[in-house]
Amino acid sequence: MNSPIIDIKIYMQSVGQEARTASRWMAKASTAVKNTALLTMATAIRRDADRLLRANAIDLEAARNKGLEPAMLDRLALTAQGVESMAQGLEQIASLPD
Repeated sequence: MNSPIIDIKIYMQSVGQEARTASRWMAKASTAVKNTALLTMATAIRRDADRLLRANAIDLEAARNKGLEPAMLDRLALTAQGVESMAQGLEQIASLPD
């Protein structure tokens, strides 16, 4: 079994590669497609806010148990207002000219 550090490294490399692929696709997409994607993400964030907050609480507890500094825990903590701010931020980006 891989160690958690190796698993995280592999996961982050995978996320990075997927982001690179997505950025190339998005660079070629029309404004309407980009805005639809942004607004769909905002809707999904709102829809899954409770799930995001529960998962964040689990992650914070694990980080606390591993001795993560309180200041870092504060930066990682999500609130309902923070989740709503993410959704609003995506909507604001969608409203900008391309």
